[in-house]
Amino acid sequence: MITVSKPLECNRHIQDLKKVSQQADRQLSWVVFADDDPVMLRQLREALKKESAAIIPTPQYLWSGGEDTLKDAVLWSIEELPMTSLVLVGNSAAAVSVSEPMLSGQITAGEGENEILASVRVAERKRCLAAEHFSQQVQAMINVPEISGSLMTGSLALHCLFYRAESGVFAFYDPRDGSFRSLIG
Repeated sequence: MITVSKPLECNRHIQDLKKVSQQADRQLSWVVFADDDPVMLRQLREALKKESAAIIPTPQYLWSGGEDTLKDAVLWSIEELPMTSLVLVGNSAAAVSVSEPMLSGQITAGEGENEILASVRVAERKRCLAAEHFSQQVQAMINVPEISGSLMTGSLALHCLFYRAESGVFAFYDPRDGSFRSLIG
């Protein structure tokens, strides 16, 4: 038996999963938790239209923190649904807490520095922080004993994607080595 941190009826993600699984015309084999970017979600729906998949939009900034609602929804899915694949989809445009003066707008382009180049540097730094945060969130999910156990036995496959909002391209994230590889096409 898997233990969740909050009552099931309080977890919106579990309620969404129940609703989708009841409405599905066949058993769900894919459960996708993705940041709530509408363009990205449209692309995911198109890519998975022939699969038996539940796509649950979940703002990425809510994935971690004290409430554990995403972790609880994943645990519920493992126990209650016949799903074989879990997909986590992060987003380069997801909100990441910013404490660096350069990223919070407290520092502007210096004397002799081009504003466009300064903006590019800030955008790249934000993208790197978002990717780093996503990898930390994935690792935290993998470290949950019930999830890692399902992965080890092969009863669950984990797929991690990172959407680069600035280009509209998905990257595959490999949690074993922390690498990102662009998926073109």
